[in-house]
Amino acid sequence: MLDPRVFRRAAPMLLCIAAAFAASTGIQGSGIVEVLRAVLVVPALFWAPGAGWASGCADRFDRLFRAVGVSVVAGMPLLVVAQHVGAWVLFVGGAGVCVCGFLRQRARSEPLATGPRVGAAAVVAVVALIGVSGGESLALPLDGNWWFRAAEELPESSADQPTTPAEGWRSQREVGPAWVLTTDAATATVRMPSGVIAVRGPVGATLQADSGARVPQRVTVEANPVEDAEEGVVPRYLERGVAALSVVAELDELTTLSLSNPSKSVVYLIPDAEALWTLHGDGELRFSHYYQLLNMVEQLHWARETGLSRWVTDVQPPLWSWLLGLALLGNHGEQPTANVLFMYLCLAIGWMAVSVMNRLAPHAPLVAWLLPAAAAAEHARLMMEPGSAGMPDSLYTLAVLGVFGGAGLGWAVVAQLARYPGALISALALGWQGRWRTLVQFGLGVSVLLIFVGVAGWLSGSLAGWIETATWETGPEHWHGEFDPWILLGRAPTFYGTWLAYAGATPLLALSGASKPARALLGTAFSYSLLLCTVDHFPSHYFLPLVQLSALAVAVGKPGVWAWRPWLALAGMIYAVGWVPVTG
Repeated sequence: MLDPRVFRRAAPMLLCIAAAFAASTGIQGSGIVEVLRAVLVVPALFWAPGAGWASGCADRFDRLFRAVGVSVVAGMPLLVVAQHVGAWVLFVGGAGVCVCGFLRQRARSEPLATGPRVGAAAVVAVVALIGVSGGESLALPLDGNWWFRAAEELPESSADQPTTPAEGWRSQREVGPAWVLTTDAATATVRMPSGVIAVRGPVGATLQADSGARVPQRVTVEANPVEDAEEGVVPRYLERGVAALSVVAELDELTTLSLSNPSKSVVYLIPDAEALWTLHGDGELRFSHYYQLLNMVEQLHWARETGLSRWVTDVQPPLWSWLLGLALLGNHGEQPTANVLFMYLCLAIGWMAVSVMNRLAPHAPLVAWLLPAAAAAEHARLMMEPGSAGMPDSLYTLAVLGVFGGAGLGWAVVAQLARYPGALISALALGWQGRWRTLVQFGLGVSVLLIFVGVAGWLSGSLAGWIETATWETGPEHWHGEFDPWILLGRAPTFYGTWLAYAGATPLLALSGASKPARALLGTAFSYSLLLCTVDHFPSHYFLPLVQLSALAVAVGKPGVWAWRPWLALAGMIYAVGWVPVTG
């Protein structure tokens, strides 16, 4: 007979799953509502199902990450079924996995020492602060991001040429020098001598501006616009988007705006650069890089298609698309759901760093236990400001740290399934730790995986396309055929300077008084950096594992006479978070 105590132990997890199911199916609304739904849905999908299966672990961190691993593995087949049957399968299946897990024997967890408790609490506090302070950006849907070439050329200020709405607007709201306007009428007027007018609405919505004797201008919100003739059509939006045009008029001249879908559209008057960046900073309308928008929409596209029209993503390793696809389907969500999943990953990265510290340097000074929280804050900033929260690099960074934990082989596989260089950096990490047996096992596993992929590609007729894609992603996309050694080496100072700035000088601080674990962390970071330092562009997500590894190397360094290093590292990380600009 089934022991009723199983259900009592599983009750909190089942309640979490039930609450997430109710939220995901019963509540609809704006981006902030989607964020609140995702806060419940993500742990119900990625933690609660495996909690019982992980209850046999005595180490609290092992228990957490094993629960996540079991939940993810269970979620993969559930996603395939749910895409064709309905999202309810995710929660019913998750509840079944949860109950089965609590049929196993449970072990008593070991209490954490003061240092790990302080470190874990600091990570929670930092992630919560980021969530509260950046709530507007987290809740901003994909259509709240935009790019327009003319906006990059706006003057710093236009105070001598005031911009104001005139007639026909239902609501008017000032955001610094910018205006946010809505109307139910087909036409409305504004006084705007110069600047940019943007419309945010459904794909297909049009905006026409007519300023007196000038030829009227007309733009349409497109899912895949051509905004740079050299690049051609670039995926930009899903169901809603932004289109913009430049206007020039006399000082007191009225400009008539005509809207094809006024009740579902929002109009923005942006007279100068100050208005542009005020909207950006307030999370009202974020001005994103041309290619960053492509990355954002592609990640959402691939995640939505996973399990529906394709089983694996053929343009990047597939694991991230599976995880994001689970979250999106379970929440019926879009970009805000991806942002919430990112915040949970920031929490996991911080806790993984604390877990690694607990293994490598359990008696580290108290201030050193604050470095994982500082590194998690820098990770969040480097991803959120360029709009990269929906990309796989957070999962990749978590896996790289996990290779230095107990189950290095499993995390090495995760790293490879998240990013193409995952096998390389995992092999470096295992080698620097002297874990040769695990390294050989990992090499054999990667070889088997490549054979499996090759056979599957050959049988399906997709092998040539997969090889072409992988070749492009690992080579031409980053070096573009440049072979001049002087040009390649000339990029290295910029790369290492950027790493030092983002990491608060922790790579240099870690060199002094480095312990054996610190040397393994630094050796992995520096040897991996040789792959990256000659590429022709340095987006912030390239530096994520390097920042984490160098900060952690300081944290696990020799104590005693070197006790001043964690204090300097913490000050450097705080400076990096607050004052070092993100270059993209």
